[in-house]
Amino acid sequence: MAIVGVNDGQAFSANPCLSGEASWAGSGLNLYININSPTSIDGTDQSGPAGRCAPGNDACLAYNYGYNAAANSVAIAGNEGVGAPTWWLDVETAGGCSNAFPTNGTGYWSCDRALNADTIQGAIDALRHLGLVAGDYSTSYQWGVITGGYVPSGGSVPNWIAGADPSRTSSWCSGSHDFGGGQPWLLQLATSGQYDQDQAC
Repeated sequence: MAIVGVNDGQAFSANPCLSGEASWAGSGLNLYININSPTSIDGTDQSGPAGRCAPGNDACLAYNYGYNAAANSVAIAGNEGVGAPTWWLDVETAGGCSNAFPTNGTGYWSCDRALNADTIQGAIDALRHLGLVAGDYSTSYQWGVITGGYVPSGGSVPNWIAGADPSRTSSWCSGSHDFGGGQPWLLQLATSGQYDQDQAC
């Protein structure tokens, strides 16, 4: 199994090496996408499943942005002839948060955890609507910092847990470090080397 990134570090961007990396991964391909707060009010967030957002309706913008970002990532992959049944949302702090919303590029995430949760829920819903399995890649700490411990609606979301202790994988797979009410599916082991090593639970 190999997990390949669709984006180039943030939502609504494309990994220029996606096709080649997916070909290298072969039949064991999983995909992951970057997700973050919206940076401006525009076509990426003003309209979507939450409707056309009224001025000041930040929750609407956040949800639409997450939904549209995930759908855009699936379209990017599809245009490259790349697909997989399981897609992971990369939920990482990536530095400080922004007190502004949208962030205007001043932070990867908003400091408003409820809005961040709306964005993540939107992305999960988009993937599910497209018939895909939506999972979250994070740590219990980062998930708490970003979402305040949000538990996504619509059923349990698989966890791909970063920073796992290679000597205690049984404990990690048993739920000692899960987040968002999800079940551990994969561990990213805290090892050195050119590639991240992962282990299925």
